[in-house]
Amino acid sequence: RGDNVVLQWIPGHCGILSNEEADRQTGEGTRPEQPTAPLTFSTAKRLINLTIQRSTRERYRQQSVGKQCAQLLTPNGRIPPKLPRRVSVTCFRLLKGHNYVQKHLNRIGLATDPVNPLCLQDDMSADHLDACPELADIR
Repeated sequence: RGDNVVLQWIPGHCGILSNEEADRQTGEGTRPEQPTAPLTFSTAKRLINLTIQRSTRERYRQQSVGKQCAQLLTPNGRIPPKLPRRVSVTCFRLLKGHNYVQKHLNRIGLATDPVNPLCLQDDMSADHLDACPELADIR
């Protein structure tokens, strides 16, 4: 797909911020059973892709907790592939916070104020839309 993976050696204890976290993760990398034979390129690529997929699913699952779009996700935290595209895109945008509500538009510089223009009470976020008193009649 044209993606490049770059591995970079960073020596320990050389003044890099969050070095303790890096050391912890390095320690975790030594715990799993290591293969005895060298990995082929295709095997390494497959292992990297599986790790990325697991990480992405877990991140989606954590980000969806308490959000309405969480009801649409499959048990493994994915957006179902058979949803209509419009619903899938809306669910993804709500999940990631990249939607067309006032708070997001303010964050990217397209609106001067994040406050909901309907009720003028809270920042207009996807979560607020469910509680906004001005939208109660259409829920």
